[in-house]
Amino acid sequence: MTQFSRFALAAALGMAGFAAHALPVASVGAGSAATAQVLDASLFSTNFVATVTNSTTQPHVEVTRSGLQTAYDFYTFGTSGGSVTIDFDSINQTDMEVGLWNAAGLLLAANDDYSYDGSFILDAAILNFNVAAGDYFIGVCRFSCSFGNNFAVSGSALGSNGAYVMNVSANQNQVPEPGTMGLMGLALAGLGVAARRSKVR
Repeated sequence: MTQFSRFALAAALGMAGFAAHALPVASVGAGSAATAQVLDASLFSTNFVATVTNSTTQPHVEVTRSGLQTAYDFYTFGTSGGSVTIDFDSINQTDMEVGLWNAAGLLLAANDDYSYDGSFILDAAILNFNVAAGDYFIGVCRFSCSFGNNFAVSGSALGSNGAYVMNVSANQNQVPEPGTMGLMGLALAGLGVAARRSKVR
């Protein structure tokens, strides 16, 4: 194996493993479903997080909101199907509420005042909710608010004091990013050239 092919293979494997240790995502405070912040597959990871159940086996992404001037926050993500969990792990004196819609705008679930340990605090969670493969939307508002079909949210706005940490767990399609695919192709080409050279000798 040539020096080049060794380097290309190491780079490709390093890039492929990067998504397994994704960093928390900062909220941009998307104010509607049309401008929802995309939580794409590259942001999900399976690294250990104490406040996320099954964090080493189910892909999850952590969203941190430090305070923005928006009425409501919207996020969208795709899943290959299975269990979806949305859990607020940290809040800043704000009673959060959360809703989940499918891509057609049908409200599937909504929750207020519940956490993973079952305590009724100023928290919200949608736990182990089974969905089919497809795209979904999350809406976040502040008590007292309500959710409806067609991505409707009404009631209290979040405002600049609406800080929270939200974890979204969902099975992701493990499709490599284009850059990762390119590096893998480069590595395989390098290995092929090295193999041909060794046969010629």
